[in-house]
Amino acid sequence: MKLLEYEAKALLKMHGITVPQPFIATGQPPAFLPAVLKSQVPTGGRGKAGGVVIVQTQDEYDAAIKKLQQLEIKGFLPQTILGEQLLDIQRELYLSLMIDKAAASIMLMAHATGGVEVEDNKSEEFLRLLVDGKNTESVGQQLAEYYDLPDKTFVLQDMVEQLFTLFNKQDASLLEINPLVLTTDGNLVAGD
Repeated sequence: MKLLEYEAKALLKMHGITVPQPFIATGQPPAFLPAVLKSQVPTGGRGKAGGVVIVQTQDEYDAAIKKLQQLEIKGFLPQTILGEQLLDIQRELYLSLMIDKAAASIMLMAHATGGVEVEDNKSEEFLRLLVDGKNTESVGQQLAEYYDLPDKTFVLQDMVEQLFTLFNKQDASLLEINPLVLTTDGNLVAGD
């Protein structure tokens, strides 16, 4: 089963992963603007297809809601529009857990560059580490070194453990955070 972003983020938040402040976008804008509005369809490529829009004003908000409700992405029309508080982004990273069938284990994959262009990254540039639940501290440390975020070692160790727990509890085959955002105030947030 594929989850929509707002459903997946609720699970991430339940397991201690920081996510942007969410709201379901309807006719009434949130108390805060600017915000980002995201079409909730069960496919990737929403950003490149125009399904993610930053709004600064009430007029932009109203126009974006109307546009996103009518925007078909890879054959899907959204039933829900996710709104989130806009993050002040310093860096975008890539992080995922997936089943490695050959190793009969869970593999963490990371890249120091995330976001809409992650597919352009060369395969050999990705960090790949097997995670077994007993090595989350060393995997988190290697991840901090790879991202060149030594001051985030403990945060990443906790994140790897939380993601590993969530992955197993939900019997997942893929858990992808793209981008994992490093904010200008130094927080790591599951942006998408």
